[in-house]
Amino acid sequence: MAVAEESDKIRIAQISNTKQINRIWLSSAYLSEIEERDDLEIDGELEAMKFDESGNQLWPAERG
Repeated sequence: MAVAEESDKIRIAQISNTKQINRIWLSSAYLSEIEERDDLEIDGELEAMKFDESGNQLWPAERG
């Protein structure tokens, strides 16, 4: 499947609160750019996006 082969190029940013942007979740396509910056910190390991039984995406804070 073409989508799976290109998934490392998909750029997704998730921001839970745009008034207080102190943590955002980014797809792995951003990793090399983040590693080059001194003003950003990687906080955690890469993990797959998760969905509930209805197909709704779970935010990282909701994951258990």
